Amino acid sequence: MTLLGSVVERVSGKNFDSYMGESSFSILGMVWSSYSPKAGMTMAYVGYRNSKKASSLGIRDLPSNGMLSSVVDLGKFTTMGPVGLEIGWPTVS
Repeated sequence: MTLLGSVVERVSGKNFDSYMGESSFSILGMVWSSYSPKAGMTMAYVGYRNSKKASSLGIRDLPSNGMLSSVVDLGKFTTMGPVGLEIGWPTVS
């Protein structure tokens, strides 16, 4: 994903998080999804580092970390296949 994310950034001229927000998340109505924490996001996970709770998981500034999302937004993300067909996105079958 890091290589693909870097290609997306180079071609689009935007960072990966911004590009995904504009080109995918907003189209699907995913207002609580991002590849980096946004203001107002409450994280319901607990991370551990060296067997101790960590205050953050140390997400790196590369386009390869996981998507942060709400359950409602993840439901919208799963509809990307049918929506993608309607707007011409390539889909996985």
